[in-house]
Amino acid sequence: MPSKLAEPQYAQALYESIRDGNYPESEDAISATLPTTAIPGVLKLLKQAREDVKADIRENSKDSALDIDGWILQAKQLRSDIEASHQASKQIIEDTVAGDHLQDEIRDASAKVGLLKEEVLFTETLIAVYERIDRIRKRLDEVQDSMLREESDQAIEGLVAAENELRTLTPSPTTRVTSLLRTKLSRLHEDATARMLEYWRSMVYFDSLTASFNIKHQLHERYQWPGKASLVSWTKDIPRQWLNKYQEAALDKVRAALAGGLSEVETVERVETQLLSKKEDLFASADANDNWNAEWSDEEQPSHPQEPNLTKISQPFDEIHGEEDVSAWGLDEDLNDHNRKPVGESAVDDSEDADAWGWGEDDDDEDEEEGQTASAESRQGRIVGPKQQKTNGVGERAHSTEREITLKETYNITSLPKGIFSIIVQALSDAETVVSLSYNGIPISSASTGLLALPRLVLTMYRAGAPPCYSFHVSGNMFLYNDSLWLAGRLEEYVSQNTHASTQLPTDVSALLSFGKRAYGREMESQRTILSDLLDGAQGFSNCTMAPFAQECDLAVSSVIDRLREVYRQWQVVLSHSALLQSIGSLFSTAINKVIVDIEDMSNISEPESQRLAAFCNKLAALEDLFLPQQATEAAKATQTAMPLTAVYTPGWLKFQYLANILESSLVDIKYLWEEGELGLEFEADEVVELIEALFADTEHRRRAIGDIRRAAGS
Repeated sequence: MPSKLAEPQYAQALYESIRDGNYPESEDAISATLPTTAIPGVLKLLKQAREDVKADIRENSKDSALDIDGWILQAKQLRSDIEASHQASKQIIEDTVAGDHLQDEIRDASAKVGLLKEEVLFTETLIAVYERIDRIRKRLDEVQDSMLREESDQAIEGLVAAENELRTLTPSPTTRVTSLLRTKLSRLHEDATARMLEYWRSMVYFDSLTASFNIKHQLHERYQWPGKASLVSWTKDIPRQWLNKYQEAALDKVRAALAGGLSEVETVERVETQLLSKKEDLFASADANDNWNAEWSDEEQPSHPQEPNLTKISQPFDEIHGEEDVSAWGLDEDLNDHNRKPVGESAVDDSEDADAWGWGEDDDDEDEEEGQTASAESRQGRIVGPKQQKTNGVGERAHSTEREITLKETYNITSLPKGIFSIIVQALSDAETVVSLSYNGIPISSASTGLLALPRLVLTMYRAGAPPCYSFHVSGNMFLYNDSLWLAGRLEEYVSQNTHASTQLPTDVSALLSFGKRAYGREMESQRTILSDLLDGAQGFSNCTMAPFAQECDLAVSSVIDRLREVYRQWQVVLSHSALLQSIGSLFSTAINKVIVDIEDMSNISEPESQRLAAFCNKLAALEDLFLPQQATEAAKATQTAMPLTAVYTPGWLKFQYLANILESSLVDIKYLWEEGELGLEFEADEVVELIEALFADTEHRRRAIGDIRRAAGS
């Protein structure tokens, strides 16, 4: 299609597009094809536009000509400054290179100066060493001259000074000059030693027959040895030094024994012989005790209800135990009587040990422990009793017929007390030996007083270090109790057989006994706390038939049973059998007494709760199998014909048994037990009344029964 534009229009459209940067608005111009004939016109128009632009620039630049000249001058100045900077930089670089060269020269010169200083120091040190060597050489020459002149004191002083100075000499001992000096020193030392030995033999005389020696002080003064004052002081200080070393060695043995722990356990036997009259003998015949219940009266019941009457169970002991000891070998039957002082137990004064070792934290337990443990003398007093003692409520005449019984039991101890006993006996034996010997001029016998005081130090250290040592064993406190009693017994026996023993030893033995009893008391109190905490889980047995309280009550009772059996198993390999039964009986008494109190505190007991509580009591009563006699045969245990000794060792056991019967009995049965049986021996009337009110509804029968019980109690 031919173009519709004229040639001038082509030039104008192209010019406007170049000038404004826009496309032509005309469709014809956009779609038109530029012919070659229109190019000259376009070029002409563009040339004209360029000329017009130049003219505009000239016109516009007339006003800014001065500014442009200034700019040009500044540009020239800037170029000049840049050239100057280039020159300065070049100069700096040259100066830096020159400075590095100077630094190298300085370092080289400093190294040379350091080397010269080292050379000077070496020279000075070498001169000093040469001077010291020369001094040593001159001193050795002087020593040699003094020895030739028999000036022993000056020779010895010079020899010691030369040896000390040679020891600090800087050159290695392997250098030739040092070797030569040491050789000469050694030769002079040997010569001086030979001379001193000769002097010593002339000064000191040893007598092997009398084990003594004499010092000739006039010779000592003649030679004026430099160690004269030290020698005199040493001779006077021999007893103290020897005693200090002896004490250190003994106490080190104690520390080593305690550090070794409870490595070995052995079984020991305790034997006690006692003369008992026939009627005082606990092992009475069966015929004399078949009717003990008929002869007992309410007015003659024991003064302390917590302590079971041993006469009432004499038949089982005679039939089953034979000659077995009924005591706990140091354990008080009345574990709850905190105010009774065990017979025969001396007061223990631990004030010195408490001050020395920072003790005193266990003093609060002393009163309780003295009620829990007792000496063998106190047990004998209770077993034998007074000559006019009543048996089963009937007064008996004193009989002169007596027979001797031997009580034997075995228990386990560790190896510690035997080691402690050996140290103490050795110290006391050495004290006697020192006193018997006579040392002329040296009062060694004065050390005997310190040796006699050593047992107290040994026992004090044993008591101080024993608790942490024994704490690693599950039955540590019981082992500590056994060890203390065994050691105290051996020391008492030693004191009775040896007059030279320390007069302080009985007091120390009493302190040791008290220490062992405190350990036993702490263990018992700890176990009682555990049992009480376990029973607290039953929350007083309230709602014992309702979930979840029923499960908590059952768990509490089962936990107490498991705990008592576990403690029995642990202590069975430590304590004697009677002591074991006494200890377990005390713990068992704690548990059943809490059960009794909790049940008595219940104001309302339904029939299901009564049956449940009776089941708990019967479950606890199954622990009777822990109290079987030691000599009961396996067949007797299997057929349950062996009579448990629960009533002997468990205060409150009969009351607990009666409580279980009350929970399962009718009102008529309870009234019969009160009026015709022995319920009144264990329960107060108010206790029985409260139980009846909790178990039975308020009826005429209940009111009549309560009235009868109170009237019977009042009469």
